[in-house]
Amino acid sequence: MTQVNTDLKIPRQDVSLSRGDLGGASRSDPVLVNLDQLIHELRQPLGVIESLAYYLELTSSDEKVCRHLQRIQSMVVEANRILERECTPQSASPRDTC
Repeated sequence: MTQVNTDLKIPRQDVSLSRGDLGGASRSDPVLVNLDQLIHELRQPLGVIESLAYYLELTSSDEKVCRHLQRIQSMVVEANRILERECTPQSASPRDTC
């Protein structure tokens, strides 16, 4: 039986940005709607990658493989943070978005 590593240092789901959450910006602005769609399209495959790395780590007994899978998970978390930090509107102006 494979032992589950419960002391992962990677916080799971700590940087989620739900579809439609644009920091209070108007949903009628086409730029912000497109930004919302882009963020969703980028986060969906990142979530799949993170989940697969997590489940592969649960089943792997090779320490080196587990370290690589943890690194993949941390890179996905960082990518989500970048999306949140750089692509979330800070004001109502569309020029402030990425």
